Amino acid sequence: MIKLSELVVMVANHDGTVIEFEAEQFQTEIIRSFLAAGNNELWVAEDIVMAVEYALLAHDSDEKIFSLTEIESIITGILEDAGFAEVAESYRRTHRQRHITFSPERSYLLQLLNRHAGLTGRNLEAVTDKVIVAGAKLHIDVAAPELFVELAKYYKSQLLNKESPALEKLVLPTSTERLRRISISIDKIKEQLNEASVSCLNKNIIQLYSISSLFPAVRIAINMKRVAEHAALTPPVTELLLLPNFSEIANAVNDVVKAAEAVFHEYTSGGDLPLYISVPDMAEFAEYWLEATWPKCRPCCRDMMSFLEEMLERKPFKLTMG
Repeated sequence: MIKLSELVVMVANHDGTVIEFEAEQFQTEIIRSFLAAGNNELWVAEDIVMAVEYALLAHDSDEKIFSLTEIESIITGILEDAGFAEVAESYRRTHRQRHITFSPERSYLLQLLNRHAGLTGRNLEAVTDKVIVAGAKLHIDVAAPELFVELAKYYKSQLLNKESPALEKLVLPTSTERLRRISISIDKIKEQLNEASVSCLNKNIIQLYSISSLFPAVRIAINMKRVAEHAALTPPVTELLLLPNFSEIANAVNDVVKAAEAVFHEYTSGGDLPLYISVPDMAEFAEYWLEATWPKCRPCCRDMMSFLEEMLERKPFKLTMG
């Protein structure tokens, strides 16, 4: 079974190339827009990117491939809805010149729609022909690749007799209008935790972050070095030695999620909060405690963390390792 944290959002660039969603890149671009607009609320950038990635991962589409234009439009919309109109305009200006166009030649469209619309064989040829005809009727001599991809998605949905998911249907975890300036502190969450969970926090085995209202989520960092030190482990460490400690961490994470949601729901109604887990010291832990080479051992470390995920009551939408 594929866990949500194992799914990856892919971005279709204006030149037709497809790359993995790079949260840091989008975050940097948003920060630049804030600075250009003379606004120093830079913390918003991380929240917006996390909100976008979470929504795209949860989107009801067969392939998690979205055009760069779609993602940039979502970011602009969130900035405007959150009250950062000047920043949104700065972001829009920055990305306005990045678009490219091309003529709808059949050979190129076949490649483009095969990669970005999930079409093959006869379906690919049929939809491509419909896109070409539609372009001719609309007198489109040149256009951005995203336009042809969106036309293909429409004709694909007709061909397969099912509704085509629309990005306009994306729903973020909660409305930001009333809670934009509210940030729930770590201390308020700690008050709701059991003794074992507080112990994990005090030992710095797990680190908890305050809940921002722009993208309400439970964010937890796991410090693997502290796990090994408090368990008095000596290198090389094996998965079997770590499993008992994972149980303790999982119990603490489960308790934190419940406590965080209880406090958050005092301010607003809503459903479950997304869980985001990071392991910022995984590279150092792998090289010293596992006696492995980073990043070559990244897949093995990811497999190791999957044991922890299986113990969690709330599956993380994202798990990152540094």
